[in-house]
Amino acid sequence: MAPRQSDKKAIPQDGKLKPLQIFAEKSFYRERPEPEEVLTGVFQLAHVREGPNTRDMSFRLVVGADKLNVYVAGLDVGTLRPYVGDEVEIVGKRIDQRIEGYGIEIWIATIENTVLESK
Repeated sequence: MAPRQSDKKAIPQDGKLKPLQIFAEKSFYRERPEPEEVLTGVFQLAHVREGPNTRDMSFRLVVGADKLNVYVAGLDVGTLRPYVGDEVEIVGKRIDQRIEGYGIEIWIATIENTVLESK
């Protein structure tokens, strides 16, 4: 079986991945009235809850003491796996889905990992 495209990603020697566009050009994202913001934190895998009235939130962004759910529906989880465990910079929107019964989610326009310069 041939490897999938997402399995072939090579991480450069400096550990810096190219910025990845997620929803930046999608109309459902652009049409949301919430302002875009830049969030920097650690990108992590999240436990996916199963059952009625749940949403597939495979990732979270830890910013200080806040653990923010990251919405990436329709995207292969493997696409974002290289960012897991890294500090990342996300340009995105905080979307309040509490009325729908969920919570506050981060919708990603773009993501890139930040690399701390060696001392």
